[in-house]
Amino acid sequence: MQAVNKSKLTAKVLQLRAVIKNLAWVTTLAAHGRDEDESAVVAALRVTGCEVEIVNWDDKSVNWSQFNPVVLRSAWDYLCQS
Repeated sequence: MQAVNKSKLTAKVLQLRAVIKNLAWVTTLAAHGRDEDESAVVAALRVTGCEVEIVNWDDKSVNWSQFNPVVLRSAWDYLCQS
């Protein structure tokens, strides 16, 4: 197993923070917690200091302009909406 170079890791974390300001993890209410990787990815991003909010794609109260970037995950019920 390769040793972790802390200075390189710190640099990568800082690069990540520069790119991800406030990430929207977009899903649907019925899918919350069902994506196998959701909890691990969200936790890893938060550990690096990134702001992550899990939001429903059809929530009309969401101010989408506050997010940078948006990660579209489980919006499978889109076709069911009228």
